[in-house]
This record gives sequence, C-alpha cells and structure tokens, in this order.
Amino acid sequence: MERLTKQRKYIIEAVTNLGHATFDDIEEYLLNNNLHLSLATLYRNISSLNKDGIIRKVDCSLPSIYYEINQNIKPHNHFICLKCHKIIDIENNNNKDYIDENGNEVIYETSNKYGYCKECRNGKNDD
Repeated sequence: MERLTKQRKYIIEAVTNLGHATFDDIEEYLLNNNLHLSLATLYRNISSLNKDGIIRKVDCSLPSIYYEINQNIKPHNHFICLKCHKIIDIENNNNKDYIDENGNEVIYETSNKYGYCKECRNGKNDD
C-alpha cells in the first residue's frame, strides 16, 4: 500500500461522506471544502486507493464510474435508479461461503437491481 498522504485522506473523506461518488462528485466535494487538488493528482490518488482496496468501483452499468468505501463493509448489492442514477446499498442475503457446481469456492455474491427509486416514482426528481 502506498503512503496515506493528506490528499488520499481528503479523497477517503469525500467518498465516505458522499456514499457513492463519481470522479466529478469527489472533485466538487473537495472544492466545496476548500481542498484544492489538481485533476492529475486526484485521478492518480483515486486510482491508487482503488488499487489498494481502500475504495472500489461500483459495478453498476451507468455512464459514469462510481466509487464507494471498501473497508469494513459487508458484501452488499445495489439498487440503481434508471432515472436519477442514485445508487442505494441493499442487503445481500446470500453471504455464506459455498462450493458451486464447478467446484469453485464462492466467498460472496453481488448483483444489482435496476428500476426507479421512491423519489422518481413519486415525481420528486422531475426535471
């Protein structure tokens, strides 16, 4: 693991507070909190934190890449709103290790659910 620099601490703080965040979300959070990092520094540090397993990419098939904190969280699934792109953590009820039909040891499974969040369904996220 690379050194936990001040810049990396800021990025971890941003992703922690935002929950699920795009590169632009992280950049905006840092700017709003008077934490100025160059785009190259931000990109390099997000990449390093992802490689080190501190943050991870959320596999969600959206146009933007989303990140979330990866440390000390239980395996979970995601609900992704097709309208507003909100990502909501949902419990993964199949967290037991098992051997699959091909003899592979499965540690945990994830899957995503897609639809419309409560706010979009109730017209609260209309443009």
